[in-house]
Amino acid sequence: MKKQRTLKQLTAAIFCALLLLVLFPISAQAFVGESFKFNNVTYRILTESESSRTVQIGEGGSAAISKDMEGLLEIPDTVEFYRNNIFIGTYTVTAIANYAFYDCKLLADIILPSSITNINYKAFSNCKGLTNFIIPDSVTTISNQAFSYCEGIKSITIPESVTTIENEAFRNCISLASITLPNSLTSLGQHAFEKCESLTSITIPGNITTIEKYAFANCWRLESVIISEGVKNIDDGAFDACLSLNSVMIPHSVTVISKSAFSYSYDVAIYSLDEAYAHLYAMVNDIPWFSTSLGIYSAVIIQYCGKDASPLKKTEIALFDSSGSIITTVTTNRWGKFSVELTPQQRIKGVYVLALQHFGAMLTEDKKAIYSESLYQLLPDTANHLSYLDAGDITINGRIVDSTGKAIADAIIFFTDSISKTEADGYFSFQLAQTLLLDGDLNLTVKKDDYANSNFEVSLSGNNLTNLLNNGYIDIGDIVVFLENWEPTYSIFGQVCYQASKIQATVTLYDSNDREVAKVNTKDDGTFTLEAPADTGYKLVITKPCYLSYTIKDIPVKGSVDIREIDIRQMAGDINGDGVVNAEDLTHLLSQFNKPPFEKDNADIDGSGVVNAIDLTYLLAGFNKKDIEVIWAENTTRLP
Repeated sequence: MKKQRTLKQLTAAIFCALLLLVLFPISAQAFVGESFKFNNVTYRILTESESSRTVQIGEGGSAAISKDMEGLLEIPDTVEFYRNNIFIGTYTVTAIANYAFYDCKLLADIILPSSITNINYKAFSNCKGLTNFIIPDSVTTISNQAFSYCEGIKSITIPESVTTIENEAFRNCISLASITLPNSLTSLGQHAFEKCESLTSITIPGNITTIEKYAFANCWRLESVIISEGVKNIDDGAFDACLSLNSVMIPHSVTVISKSAFSYSYDVAIYSLDEAYAHLYAMVNDIPWFSTSLGIYSAVIIQYCGKDASPLKKTEIALFDSSGSIITTVTTNRWGKFSVELTPQQRIKGVYVLALQHFGAMLTEDKKAIYSESLYQLLPDTANHLSYLDAGDITINGRIVDSTGKAIADAIIFFTDSISKTEADGYFSFQLAQTLLLDGDLNLTVKKDDYANSNFEVSLSGNNLTNLLNNGYIDIGDIVVFLENWEPTYSIFGQVCYQASKIQATVTLYDSNDREVAKVNTKDDGTFTLEAPADTGYKLVITKPCYLSYTIKDIPVKGSVDIREIDIRQMAGDINGDGVVNAEDLTHLLSQFNKPPFEKDNADIDGSGVVNAIDLTYLLAGFNKKDIEVIWAENTTRLP
């Protein structure tokens, strides 16, 4: 009886177990962190519940696909999980894991689902085959180095949903020619677009508080930057070594700009309101500055034919920027006058004028102006008077004499884009086609042998112009040049010694009033030559990326000067450009130590392509040294 009861209990237990297996099969259960493949792509489960089933692409430490996969890859919004041919469930794709597509060089295009919210660390780094990329409008964060070293990518679409671009996200995307940062962006990380060598312009949205360190450093082709109202800080090296950068528009909201924000961006000019902090910053750091207040441009154009003058009325006039592109067109009134108000963006590259009706042939097929004497710059808020000489070819004659009336031969005369040379009797001549002339300013520059330049202005305004114009000739007459007041120029020779590197040193000469006189880069052997007039207090400053600066003060120039060797080999290691080689530089170098070539950094002092023991040796040799200043002493210009 007891055995029968035991048998019945065992049978009941087995039946219940089988029933549980049918209702809740073990093989149908999934867990967070479990990985599976769908259409040859690996996914990892992020959440597993009745209300939420989500996955990320990739496991987080390796590529989610075979690195041999090529062509187009499309990721769906949802994927299905089967285990041993048993359906487990449907999961929504919400993230891209670290390294998900790292080094997948054969992929040409990837289409992501609109369910993605994060693109994580190095997700697409080193995908050299990608050329265009559209980020879904669900993504909010682009993480560190997400697209770094995607060297083939030319364009990326970033949607308004993105609020954060982290450090080095697009570093070394050397083919990226243009990108639009969304207004939703609130954070732009350090080195975010460093070495995007093809980028030519960028607009920084106003919700970003700080343009972080080296965000756009080494963007060699970057020409113009517009920073929107709302940005407050521009950090160290933000636009370091942007060699083509010529215009940066800085709003009133910016109140902090690092001294090194534009280091080695030699041609940069700042545009801001008169009362903005950027104006003061430009003055203190000797950077060209231009006002962004609205400019009203007006001019009166007078047409001359022989000695008869009349307004050039009802004529279409084109205004151009310095690249020759049309800004706008206006039409003169019956008095030959026009007036137009231009925004700072329209004015940023200068404003030039051309009379289309008379010079239509001067335009190319893409409506750009060909430069000639027919194209002249206008100045805002001033009365520009332009004279149109309609008398065929015009000859301008003149004669250069000294203070005693003696003719000066072989003097070089410059007029706009033309050049002439005086004959033995001192006469010179220019042949000009029919042209627009700035009324009142005919500027001639005279050069003679080794003497400094001297500028002479001859007024051709009002009645003087019509009186001088006679059958196509304008005779300026004698121009007296006081040679005894001209100072000769002298040569300054020198040589800079430093470790082998692809980047040359820059040598800048300042006069006793601290005005820049000349600037050159050293040759391959470190030598340089400068030309300057006599002065007793010249200052020579040698700068080179990752090196301390070296200044020689109070150099007397009374003849040619030989500075001999300037040894800066023990001054390497100022990686962050703050004027001292310290622990911060050492820490940065060690963080980049022995990284592969595609991770190249400023810490690669010797330019070998990798940060190694040689770079560390250079830095330690200069450790705790600061920018050097020495007083000139004959033949003693080496470092102490």
